[in-house]
Amino acid sequence: AGRLPLIGNAIVKASFDAVRQTWGERSLMFQSLQDAWLEIDRLTRYELQRVHGGLVENSCIVQKIRCLFIQFSVGAGGLKCTPNASSMDSVPGADTAAEKTAVENWNTARGENWERWFRSPELNSTISGAQSTRVWSGLLFDTGEIFLNLTFEDQKVPRGVVASRTPKFQTIDSHRCETPADRKEYNGNPIIDGVEMTPAGRPVAYWFKKTNFEALLTNGVAGEQLFDRIPAYDCRNWKAGGVIHTFKHRLPGQVRGIPEGFSVYNLVRDNMDLHKLEMQAAK
Repeated sequence: AGRLPLIGNAIVKASFDAVRQTWGERSLMFQSLQDAWLEIDRLTRYELQRVHGGLVENSCIVQKIRCLFIQFSVGAGGLKCTPNASSMDSVPGADTAAEKTAVENWNTARGENWERWFRSPELNSTISGAQSTRVWSGLLFDTGEIFLNLTFEDQKVPRGVVASRTPKFQTIDSHRCETPADRKEYNGNPIIDGVEMTPAGRPVAYWFKKTNFEALLTNGVAGEQLFDRIPAYDCRNWKAGGVIHTFKHRLPGQVRGIPEGFSVYNLVRDNMDLHKLEMQAAK
């Protein structure tokens, strides 16, 4: 075995310069090692989203980046989806030509139905599905996450009987998802930043401030009654609907998303401040 090199009586060991910094060389870095749900807590997420919103509204450069993000994500007019089955389960001995005709007939029929539904698929607005994809892309850039509730719209007859149910989706603002002040758990499941999860960390439901404007009738009363508990979407029981929560997972155990540009906010703000000072001096 080789021997460790010596300088005098001391053993020479490899070291990282980053862990040894004398006072005054550079600024201190306030960082700790902790779980993702603590690293990205509610107040941290709120502040990042607040700063991001201010930059989007007041910086032409950030607004241009946002437009390019949406354009390259879903296109200038949004995504346009068309049913296009290329094959179906073949029955042994079936005629290939007949099967091809059946596939084309299915695409035509489903395409017409889809086009009618996609003109106004949202429960809480009248925009088209293509416009909705632009909204989702913008939300992913602005807040770092998307909440999409798969639900139904009931058509009722005068006596209140449900005559038909139409599938709809509901886009919910991320700031509406939060933990009720008087509840930290539900049936033994902890609620972290509005996300109810199993003790192992799997989301099972989401808590939202009332989205049907009933909160306007409560005269500011706080409590659980102002919240809707909506189960998480489960592909094994897709007919039940539920919330699809999409965000970019950067850390294991991350509960909520954050805007994409979090690492450059201070730099952008410094440049904006510098521009203001230069303009004031010039005027």
